[in-house]
Amino acid sequence: MRFDNHTLYRISPKTKEMVQFLKNMEELAYSTGYNFFSGVHQEGVPVDILVPPKELEKFKEILEHDDIDGVLLNTNIQEAIDNEGVSAEVGASNFGWNRYHTYDEISQWLREMVFNYDDKLTLLNAGRTFEGRDILGVKLEIGNRRNRRAVFIEVNIHAREWVTSATATYILNQLLINQDAAVRELAESYVWYIFPVANPDGFVFSHTNNRLWRKTRTRSSILCFGTDPNRNWPYQWMQGGASNQPCSDIYAGPRPLSEPSTAALSNFIDTVGQDLIAYISFHSYSQMLLLPYEHTTRHLDNYNEMLAIGREAITKPCLEDMELHT
Repeated sequence: MRFDNHTLYRISPKTKEMVQFLKNMEELAYSTGYNFFSGVHQEGVPVDILVPPKELEKFKEILEHDDIDGVLLNTNIQEAIDNEGVSAEVGASNFGWNRYHTYDEISQWLREMVFNYDDKLTLLNAGRTFEGRDILGVKLEIGNRRNRRAVFIEVNIHAREWVTSATATYILNQLLINQDAAVRELAESYVWYIFPVANPDGFVFSHTNNRLWRKTRTRSSILCFGTDPNRNWPYQWMQGGASNQPCSDIYAGPRPLSEPSTAALSNFIDTVGQDLIAYISFHSYSQMLLLPYEHTTRHLDNYNEMLAIGREAITKPCLEDMELHT
């Protein structure tokens, strides 16, 4: 599938009514061809929308009629896709971070890293997907410190967000080889569980068929495929920010944990949950660091600590464009 002459706009909703309008538009985007690159949150938070050529004039009319500020970010998203840096598959020995890798390459690299660092790494398989792929991860445990808490990193649950799996594999590599004292302390202070591709079926489909594919690949209706696995978890399922429309990109599924991939990950997390001190889910698009909760304004018990860490994080030069949302 190609996206020639699809234009990317950034708009900022000014009112609650406009936020709701955009949420309705996002839920039914499949019927118009719109593609929401960033989710709809609240007034003042920008939303990036990919507009198909057939809807462009109508979209401009909406902006003008409702006095919405719109910024044109890209006039032809296909050019950006063509220049991403994807090439023919190479062996795990040539694995690096100058281009994007396929599911098979990432899986091969994980196995090779476990072989090379068998005293530190354990290969994990949380289960199999709808299409029969393994959900591979690793457990990193360095040294024999006692009573260490664990960090769980879940990555690429949205298929098209390739940079997240690149980030996770880079982090894993740094935890293994970086000799900086602060990195060594971080690596050795916790047990790390890292799953670089939490949605293998969708990830493969985004490489082979549709670069902007986001969901899983189960059949959700006669005409449509996939569930948004990020909205398929059982906690507060379908309590906001999700759709019951099977063709929607934010479809939460027919029931919690309907997707084999999320069910498998959930079962695995249950086995280590008592040890977890942090659960980090890497996403793109948007420069945001999100703190729980999403469904309520009630704060976590350690909210002030998390807020301080978040504020410190977004002051770093590499994250200078990031926003903190709580």
